[in-house]
Amino acid sequence: MSVKERRQKEKEQRRRTILAAAEKLFAGDGFHNTTIEQVAADIDLSKGTIYLYFQSKEDLFFSILEEKIDNYTHHLKERLAQAENLKCAVSITVSEQFKFLTENHHFFRLAISESTKFEQKPSHEMRLNFIAKQVQFTALLEKVFSTHMKKQAISGFKPKSLALSVNGAINAHMMNWLITGSKTNLEKVKADILHIQLHGCAGQTNEE
Repeated sequence: MSVKERRQKEKEQRRRTILAAAEKLFAGDGFHNTTIEQVAADIDLSKGTIYLYFQSKEDLFFSILEEKIDNYTHHLKERLAQAENLKCAVSITVSEQFKFLTENHHFFRLAISESTKFEQKPSHEMRLNFIAKQVQFTALLEKVFSTHMKKQAISGFKPKSLALSVNGAINAHMMNWLITGSKTNLEKVKADILHIQLHGCAGQTNEE
């Protein structure tokens, strides 16, 4: 490994260390009560070093969010490669997304509750990056769904519509759960979403 490569690796490792420390402090003390100084002190770095990697506390917060989305998208891509048909692909998408959101619910609830306290709005570049990741995620689902639809000769709707429908349903239910803090039976919600996506609105009737 060259000196340049070693320095780049060390720089990336330090960035990840900063992100991990910030996430821990944000989760424990809240976004508003956490300072850059606290993040730096937690990992024995100077405040100036943190600013070499992140422009602001908001930048740090959204970088954590982007990192989580990147890791999840990579994981989902690997899981979807195992899908045998369209129903299986939809089922994997719903199950994995619920798992991801519930495992990280403290962070996302924090993002919702404290976003109004941000002293600085996310930069234009940061917003564009976040939007781009959402577009890429939808494109991943669309590509996988399209492949299975062609193999199974399924028509009548566009794969992008299915991708947006599945993702939208999950996000709507999870947003409601995060905001209300209710004791919603997420397994039942997940089952309902799967049934509607796979079978439409033709549920069981009283006569059945």
